[in-house]
Formats: sequence, C-alpha cells, structure tokens
Amino acid sequence: MTGFKNILVGIDTEQPDPGTLNQAKAIARRYDAKIKLLDTVPEFSWLSKAFTPRHKDLLELLIQEQRERLDAIAVEIGSEGFDVSVRCQAGRQSAALIQEATEGGHDLVMRVAKGRFSRRSGSMGTSAMKLLRRCPCALWLTKPGQTEPAERVMAAVDATPEDEDHGKLNFRILQLASEVCVKKEDLHAVYVWEVFGESIFKAKMPEDEFQTLEQEFRERNATSFNRVLEPHGLSLESPNVAMHHGDPVNVIPQSLASNSIDLLVMGTVAREGIPGMLLGNTAEALVDKIKCGLLTIHPGVLDSSSAAG
Repeated sequence: MTGFKNILVGIDTEQPDPGTLNQAKAIARRYDAKIKLLDTVPEFSWLSKAFTPRHKDLLELLIQEQRERLDAIAVEIGSEGFDVSVRCQAGRQSAALIQEATEGGHDLVMRVAKGRFSRRSGSMGTSAMKLLRRCPCALWLTKPGQTEPAERVMAAVDATPEDEDHGKLNFRILQLASEVCVKKEDLHAVYVWEVFGESIFKAKMPEDEFQTLEQEFRERNATSFNRVLEPHGLSLESPNVAMHHGDPVNVIPQSLASNSIDLLVMGTVAREGIPGMLLGNTAEALVDKIKCGLLTIHPGVLDSSSAAG
C-alpha cells in the first residue's frame, strides 16, 4: 500500500472550508496524489420550474458561475504544485460525490462533516450521513473550523469477530491510521468491549459467577485485540493502546476527548437486508457524538484498496 492517489474533495465554493482543503493538500503532498474539486448547484423545485420559463438557462448560468469559482480555487492550489481538476454540476453534493467517486476511480473522498446550512442535529450533516452509508471508497469527514491537518490519530477496531472480513477490516483500519499519522507517537488504538447480554447476566447471575464470566471475556478479548495489533508492531503493552470495558458509543468519544484526538479512523459494516446501507447501528449512534474528524472504510472496498498499492 502506498497511500491515496486520487482524492475527491467536495467543497462549497461560496465559502470553502480551509481545513478540508489543507488536509487534502497535506495528503496529496505526502503521496503525490491528484486532487479533484467538486461542487454542485441545487436543482430548482418543480414549483420554481413552473413559474420560471427559462429555468434551464438560469441553472446553466449558476453552474457557470460556480465553475468559475472552482477554477479560481484550483488555480491557487495548482500554483503550489498540485495536480488539480474540477467538476461542477446540478444536484445534491452527496449524490454527485458518490457518482464521481465510482466513475472516476477515486480512493478517497473528503468533505467537511457539517455544512454551514445544515439543519441536522448532531456533529454530522445530512450529506455526511449519506456519504457514510454509500461512499464507495474511503471517506474523510473533516471537523468544521479545524484549519490545520490532523496530527493525533486514533484507530478504533472491533476485535471480537474473528472472521476473515472483520480481520481484513481491522487490518485496514490500523493501516490507514498509521499512514495518515505523521508521527508514530501520535498514533492511538482503542478497542471497547462488553459481555454479550451483559445486563441480563448481571441481573440474573450470582455476583461471583458474573465476575468470573466477565474476567473470561476480558482475557479472551485481550487475546483477540493483541492478535489484531501484532501485524502492526503493537500490543496492549504499547503506548497509546487501550482496551476499555463499556459501551463504545459512550467510551470512544470520552477516549477521543481525553487524548485530544484530531481524527478517528473506524470501519462501517453493512446492515443485513438493506443493500447499500453501509453504516452499522453502533457506528451510526457513535458518529453524532464525535467532535473530531472521521475517516471511515467498509469491507466492500478492502480488496480494491489493497490492490491500489
């Protein structure tokens, strides 16, 4: 693996997020990657079309104005030595990013986590949530207002399942975190575990029996976590590696805050029976509590990502 080579950046040309652009340039500089900038113009509603006879001409004019702003940003970035191209079209930005990422062979999509006009509660905007579910490659959502590239990076893995797909996903999460982390000492790894059916067992079992069961789970999970860490030269004894007992939705945000993390790297898992929905229940509850940037990958892109290098 030699890092990212073809970066797609979704921006708002009327008020570009400097943190997203700075992070994209930092990654492109490190891996000699190409950058494509994409912005969209919202399409007119059916009512607006009905009362605007020349709505097609007006839409083309808006797209042209948007493209001119995109070109100006691209020229500025290109003057710093980057290979930059642009795309501007009508429609929703999330759909346009997914389409372009698929057709253009991009290996990384970047966008601010929450746009300036977002009405969605939580730390992720509507477009970000759609991208989390459907983006065909690695997705980097930058923290609004964070102008400097991420330095302190945390990889969150799920070491409990030991099937091949989860093994590949855990490996790629730690690999990605290592690749984007500038200094090795700024790389963190975390695994949060619970006893399956813990609340029921705790309520129904004698206390000493439950403590024995909990200890067995702790030891088993420590063994699994060390197995995940070993290929990366890490272990539970390594600095900045932690295994916590509790609910990941609550524990991971606490760990991010206490370690002043700039970027969380984690995986998303497909929901059974819902094609294209790539955000698991735990991940969906977790992402709205995250106050830092987020880099995600799902099992469907592992083979193509590995082959890219």
